Amino acid sequence: MTSDPSLMQIGTRNSLLHKIVTSRSFTPLSGPVFLTLEEVVERYRAQVSEGTLRNWRSMRIGPSFMKIGKATLYPLEELDRWDRRNLVVCRPSRLLLWRKRRGEMCRIRQLALSDTSRDRY
Repeated sequence: MTSDPSLMQIGTRNSLLHKIVTSRSFTPLSGPVFLTLEEVVERYRAQVSEGTLRNWRSMRIGPSFMKIGKATLYPLEELDRWDRRNLVVCRPSRLLLWRKRRGEMCRIRQLALSDTSRDRY
């Protein structure tokens, strides 16, 4: 028995299709996965609203999408690619770099001092 609610809704409309979908021999096609508008909003934890996605679509910015009739679908691979393109890579703080350099300088000084102390005796 399948637990996918969208497949269950299809099955309630057509009992033959429902039997096929819920049979053990049924395997869905392994093609691209699409998300609906609501699923995309859920993916981004409601930080990107439906209205924002609609505006982005009208301006042709934001994640790539497909229109099939009235349905707007977002390919999962395109959402992942869009996420990677919008990733902000931060540099380490100057304080960490300074401490790292200072630590290296302290080690260099210690080595230099240890070498000169050997030369004295």
